[in-house]
Amino acid sequence: MRKTIVCLSLSILLMDCNRQTPNSIPGLKARQDTAFSKGSGIKNVELNDHNIADLTNLGMLWGFLKYYHADVNNGAFNMDAELFRVLPKVLRCSSSQDANKVLEQWVDGFGVPQMCKECIDLTQTDSTKFFPDFGFLFTPQNLPATLQKKLEYIKHHRTTAAEHYYVVKAVNNNVDFRNELPYDQTSYPDCGVRLLSLFRYWNMVHFFFPYRYLTGEDWNKVLHEFVPEFCHARSAIEYQLTCLKLISRIHDSHAYLLKNIPREIDSFKGEYFAPFRATFLEGKLVVKECFTKNDTYNTGSNEVKVGDVISKIDGVPVDELVKNYLPITSASNYETQLRELCYYKGHLLRHRTPNMAIETMREGRTETKDVLCIRYDEKTYLAHYPVHDTRPWKIMKGNIGYVFPENLKEDDLDSMKVAFKDTKGIIFDLRCYPSVFMIYTYGAWLKQKRSPFCFATVPDVHYPGYFEYTNAQMNGDSTGIHYTGKVVIIVNEETQSLGELTAMAIRSVRGAKILGSKTAGADGYVSPITLPGGIKTQISGLGVMNLDSTETQRAGVQIDNLVYPTIKGFKAGRDELLEAAVEMVSSK
Repeated sequence: MRKTIVCLSLSILLMDCNRQTPNSIPGLKARQDTAFSKGSGIKNVELNDHNIADLTNLGMLWGFLKYYHADVNNGAFNMDAELFRVLPKVLRCSSSQDANKVLEQWVDGFGVPQMCKECIDLTQTDSTKFFPDFGFLFTPQNLPATLQKKLEYIKHHRTTAAEHYYVVKAVNNNVDFRNELPYDQTSYPDCGVRLLSLFRYWNMVHFFFPYRYLTGEDWNKVLHEFVPEFCHARSAIEYQLTCLKLISRIHDSHAYLLKNIPREIDSFKGEYFAPFRATFLEGKLVVKECFTKNDTYNTGSNEVKVGDVISKIDGVPVDELVKNYLPITSASNYETQLRELCYYKGHLLRHRTPNMAIETMREGRTETKDVLCIRYDEKTYLAHYPVHDTRPWKIMKGNIGYVFPENLKEDDLDSMKVAFKDTKGIIFDLRCYPSVFMIYTYGAWLKQKRSPFCFATVPDVHYPGYFEYTNAQMNGDSTGIHYTGKVVIIVNEETQSLGELTAMAIRSVRGAKILGSKTAGADGYVSPITLPGGIKTQISGLGVMNLDSTETQRAGVQIDNLVYPTIKGFKAGRDELLEAAVEMVSSK
């Protein structure tokens, strides 16, 4: 049966409409089952080859029942509690054969769903992006044939109700995970809850992450790999770092830790931060800005200047530090991981003591300097940011318009239309996050004809793991007064999510070009995730595709002219990307 392609307005598809998903209906059995609301009671687990495989099967089976069994979807079972009830039984088994018997009896306890005449196992159509993957559940000889037959029945006779207990389709068309207990009474949950954390995250990604196939590895094997890591985490910080490591494996720049980061993570990074900002240029860590009114930070006879190359921190080569921190630094691509490492919430420039020893290279000389750090808090760090030109738009020398969308207001467009009317061209500097949704309003001004600029892939909560394409998203307007000059867009690793989507939309203007370097590679609306121990993160909830069906995820937006800043240009105070954009507008 052909499945109808979803057609949505992108303003609804990709933007936050501040919609609150309805809470579950009071009185549901899942809500009434509070036996394990504070923990599983399982402190330690002794692992061996067979029970690691058994726990992997359990994690896959638990997620399958959670998102496919009709009675679970209707709120008849608290799946956390059901996991904690069966987990000790599985661990007591002396063989995988015995564990499989326990799993089959456990599945029987959920009952047989009513037959669903409306449920259809979808077939490949033009709208299909990819089909569900059920891990090892249907692998021959992994589980008993009798159990696999029961799972096949459950898969087919799933619920068609609009409201599911654990997941619903939000108004943005991504998914909203709900009724997930945070288990935040402690930052170091017991072993059973730590396994729940792994199973919860792995299955959310497995069934509802639109880019699971881009992780670069077999996601099924990741579950098996992490079972011992979650079980053997010996402290709060080990558990939290294991969560970070798992989150980083999906390579999604949206998948960072949200606000209220656990204090153990902050302590691990350090209570101080370097008194300067840095960035990677030509593969080297370079001082970008110092937290003073001039470009020098003094500590006695030592000094750090803008343009200094930092080769070592506390005697450890920067390349080695980067290699050590990459596994717990979540981002879609290497360039954005380097960006994250340099942020004040990253690992590279945070410090555990007030004094940081850095080795710098300047004009061929190598020196080791003792730098006095600043005690960390976000407000203090942001207060040290240098003040820059905050104008949202201006006319540059050569009669060229310039727009910095981070500072735009909704009513700026009217003034810009008048001021930019006779300019040679406009440079949209998207090395930032736009403060307004420009895609349609600016598209109508810049494009004289309505045309597509992207399309998306969306999940199906009634067939978890299935993703389908939307119709191409359009902008532009054949009516009204239009801008006719050149259009150039600047991007780099700071261009992320709405910034990337805006670049794609403006690039669809006739003759428009994008220049710069690889963007963050994370587009589409996000789905928040709560993990035990007070950990909050998110995933990209929608897939955003170029018109040629290639993904923006990990790759970033398509660039017409690759331009990278150089250390030499940076030290000279030049903005080489902006210079290249001006040249493109000025050339004939």
